Amino acid sequence: MKAIEISGVITDEKIKAIQSSASCDLFIHDAVCRGPLVLENYHLRSIRLHNVKTNDYLLIKNCQIETRVTCSSIKPQTTISFLDSDIGGDLIFHDILSGQSLELHTITVGGSLTLDQAIFSCITIHKCRMREFSLLPVERQNKIGSIRLASSEIQSDTTFSGLDNVHELKIENSFLHGLKIVKSTLQDAVVCIEETRLGTLRLSGVILQGTTKLRMASTDIEMLFMELAVSEQATVDCVTSIVSKSASFQVSMRDDSRIDISSSDFAQLRLHHDLARSSLDYPNSPLFHPEDSIQCIATIKLIKEMYFKEHDYWTEDRFFYLLKTVEQKALVDEFLQSGNIKHLFLWLLYIMFRFIFGWGVDLFNPLAAMAVLMICFSGLYEWAAYVSHHPMLLHIMHTQYSGFFAALILSTAALLNLDPLEATLGSLGPLLYFSEFFFGLLMVTLIIGIIIRKLVR
Repeated sequence: MKAIEISGVITDEKIKAIQSSASCDLFIHDAVCRGPLVLENYHLRSIRLHNVKTNDYLLIKNCQIETRVTCSSIKPQTTISFLDSDIGGDLIFHDILSGQSLELHTITVGGSLTLDQAIFSCITIHKCRMREFSLLPVERQNKIGSIRLASSEIQSDTTFSGLDNVHELKIENSFLHGLKIVKSTLQDAVVCIEETRLGTLRLSGVILQGTTKLRMASTDIEMLFMELAVSEQATVDCVTSIVSKSASFQVSMRDDSRIDISSSDFAQLRLHHDLARSSLDYPNSPLFHPEDSIQCIATIKLIKEMYFKEHDYWTEDRFFYLLKTVEQKALVDEFLQSGNIKHLFLWLLYIMFRFIFGWGVDLFNPLAAMAVLMICFSGLYEWAAYVSHHPMLLHIMHTQYSGFFAALILSTAALLNLDPLEATLGSLGPLLYFSEFFFGLLMVTLIIGIIIRKLVR
């Protein structure tokens, strides 16, 4: 094994004197380069750069490194770039405090990309393949402005911890075995994952504040777990994505924050209890965009399906009731805006099916409607007797009743489809009685159907 050591002022002659050999270790330390430092077309066993300062950029291009590359205490004036290179082991950046950008293009890292006590304004990773990407916790004093990962593959779980200084994290067109973002507070940041395949996506102990936007779009995920605290005007959007196994949203929402999961497909969805139940407070729940009825309807369908799979049929019925209410109201508003006179008929159907029939799942509305009908028909019986100049009389078991009380008893019997009672109703009385009998038959059938449905389920 041969070692090449360079220190002091780095000149072109010293760089050209480096011999390309797979058994050669290159060690550049305590050195200054007046211009850019470029290592190109070398085949080496390892590269170690320590306490190196350049007045321009640092570039490693078209190199094949058998083991590892370590960069520590280096101070480039502009960027650190790796291009079209293969690294058999780890790529390590330690104690990089320049605050410049790191660019990795078309490289293969057989080991781990590790940042430890590094300050970069931007990290760009494009068309790269590596076993692992490790961003050590905030205690290690990493400060990264933005991270952009595109068209790359990371074969092991990637963990980002302490992203408090990150204002942008963007992943697109990539494959990650797993991504964990933990113990981070994001203020006015953008986290965007687009057109990416992920084995597991886990966000734990993450706080979104200010105008932070967390967005997943057109992404395929096997398992998704979110433990978030979202406040102020922060938003979480899961758009046209697919979660093939399970998705859990343990999300605490406050202030004007919003979460949108309406356009994604979840094999198994679990929402935090408070978040799910808050959607019954339509349209004030953070799950809804009240101005977008399509989004609201799709969200309600997702939650309804979630409770169905959990066999919580009572709560599912509540969301079915909400779903039909929002759907019909949206349809009425659509015809109303178009000026179509059909909106009057749709309004009538909306009122009837919601407040009288309870969309076939709610018991309170039909029972309340029967009580109202009972009182209304009692008054009608009294009115019919008055215009016919016949007193309202009712005979039950040799006892005679008169007035509104008699009308109320008769109305109750008709509505509940009991045997006809002997009564003096006037000329309009029989018509009213059979009309009420018909409505009562319909309502009793509906109520029995609702009860049987709930018992069977």
